[in-house]
Amino acid sequence: MRKTLFWIAVSVALFIAYLPFTVIRAPETREQCEAVRGVIAEVSSPCCEDIELRLQGDGRAFHVNRGLERGLELAELEELVGQTAEILVGPSPWTPFDPLSRRAPVAQITVAQELHFTVF
Repeated sequence: MRKTLFWIAVSVALFIAYLPFTVIRAPETREQCEAVRGVIAEVSSPCCEDIELRLQGDGRAFHVNRGLERGLELAELEELVGQTAEILVGPSPWTPFDPLSRRAPVAQITVAQELHFTVF
């Protein structure tokens, strides 16, 4: 009985340790995307070379995984604050750390008909 409980505890611990490493992947096709328009309220790099954008009145964080490694410049994106953007986003993955799926993977960012980022 103790061995069974030990292996159950180890399995649960390993599963919980794995959860923070869930990767938010950008969609692979335009058909998987939803277009979101709004005024950019905030641009940040929370960690790990990632970029997050927030739009006014939208509770989601629009996430570019490894955006700084992909050539995006945080200073240039911060200049877009206050401007209207169209962001193509894919479906948000469910994780226990984000049960309401508030982090949306970004496929494309367009501001004033100028393309700033795309995975396509």
